[in-house]
Amino acid sequence: MASDKLRKIEEGKVIITPIPPSEIGADPVGWLQQQAVLGMLLLAHADDVVIWGRATSDGNGKIHIKLSSSTQTPLRNQTLIMARLFDAEQEWFLWQVAEGEWRARRIHDSEGEACSYFDESQILWGDKVEMRTDGFVHLVEGAEGMRHTPPEELLVNDLHDHKAKLTVRHYLQEDDGWLRVAFSRLVKPEEEVST
Repeated sequence: MASDKLRKIEEGKVIITPIPPSEIGADPVGWLQQQAVLGMLLLAHADDVVIWGRATSDGNGKIHIKLSSSTQTPLRNQTLIMARLFDAEQEWFLWQVAEGEWRARRIHDSEGEACSYFDESQILWGDKVEMRTDGFVHLVEGAEGMRHTPPEELLVNDLHDHKAKLTVRHYLQEDDGWLRVAFSRLVKPEEEVST
């Protein structure tokens, strides 16, 4: 196996903060909006759709999560199952445990306890660019026509020579002499260059 294909274990610091359910309340979408930092990306799973977004400024300094205006389903409390709001330094992860009951946690790098981790690339599905609009790109996969609309920065070049990917950071913990993945988070979008 080529050395560039091996996992490289890095050392860093991380802090995990569980969020009390009372802080999330009955409006998980509103709570998620409050956590947004300019430039963060959103990956949300609802009952019947994957929803992508990007934290932007409205010009008056207020941050909001922008979704594609053309084909995206709105981000709604009634259909949301889980969501990840992330950038290079942190991730907010929100998930539903029962009807109207929510949990969340924040993982932040460069703070907290020393830890080992490795990054792994996950290829996003979508092998054809259908169209680009409002800073999002409509991707289609296969004969079934599965679609999703990630932020355009995930696709720097055409899909003919590149695949869009996300980086997943896996944090390691020792368990009876073995290292195991204890938790993971989305880190940032990246692009695969064909060789």
